[in-house]
Amino acid sequence: MAPQCVRAPHEGEFRAPAPRPLWRRLLKPVGVIAALVVVFGWLLPQFIDYEQVWQALSELDALEVVVLAWLGLIRVPTEALMYRAFLPHLGLWHGSKAYLSSNLAGQVLPPPSASVVQYGYFRDADYGPDAAGLAAVGSFLFPTLGRLLLPVVALVLLLLTGEVNGSILLVGGVSLVVTAIAGIAGYVFLRSERSARWLGAKTQRPLSWILVKGTREPIEDGAGKAVDLRAQALAVLRAGWALGSIGVATNLLVTYVILLASLRFVGISSAELSAPDAFAAFAIAFWAGAVLPITGSGLGVVDGVLIAMLVELSAASDDALVAAALLWRVFYSVLTLPLGAITLSRFRA
Repeated sequence: MAPQCVRAPHEGEFRAPAPRPLWRRLLKPVGVIAALVVVFGWLLPQFIDYEQVWQALSELDALEVVVLAWLGLIRVPTEALMYRAFLPHLGLWHGSKAYLSSNLAGQVLPPPSASVVQYGYFRDADYGPDAAGLAAVGSFLFPTLGRLLLPVVALVLLLLTGEVNGSILLVGGVSLVVTAIAGIAGYVFLRSERSARWLGAKTQRPLSWILVKGTREPIEDGAGKAVDLRAQALAVLRAGWALGSIGVATNLLVTYVILLASLRFVGISSAELSAPDAFAAFAIAFWAGAVLPITGSGLGVVDGVLIAMLVELSAASDDALVAAALLWRVFYSVLTLPLGAITLSRFRA
């Protein structure tokens, strides 16, 4: 998936693509809502009881809620840390506001809304157009790479703990194959300008077909756009690989800890689901969210895969597992949406 900001042909600056017709912009949120209705309104009730799920959630005590809220809030500065990989001296508060606002935009609006909001905040902080665009691209690229690599970390962890089973080997193996193919394509793409031009020309037709089916404009001059994208990607990787990697790793770690705390707080013991198995479910779910990025936080895709993996790997009741997954979602992404509404409403580009 290409980054959500493009380089203007003459000015040498990053800008958002031209706006699409209203009916096209409505297709994605309508599709997301329909998918959520199917998953939570029809599929899950086939094997779980929402009343029992609510009972599991209602048994949380105040301290547990405070812990989850604290974990959800400390995730925000890790996003700001990632921005500082590309924008030296960016204030933590300004970076946090950029994340909160762009996260809200990414949840309720189609791409490239999140990148456009980030770009506006970075320009407001007196960074030049190229630097602001680079940071917007980097904030998309680094989390995507981190999520694609999660199954590798999970399989290594499970091998070290001796907890690998057939289901994990199958699902993890498939994810590793897809990640390896993406890695090879990335290597070919970045190796030279000539290889990027070749790859862009070869993928122009299939990518255009996918875009047209998704009511987007087809790609024109795929070879030339691939060369420009390669230059942007190399600039992002060279400028912020160290701090960006630390920011992504910290963010994913805190996100996993929120899931593990949710599992333990609803009464799922380590005997019913170990921490390595929980991490494996988390890794596969986030990998699926990177491969099928319907929304910025993977709403729907990540949740469905996460619940399926938890049910497959755990001896706990399905109701408790679904309760933990819903609790994780609330403190992972829903918690910050009101804050994002406040910061976005006060922002003036």
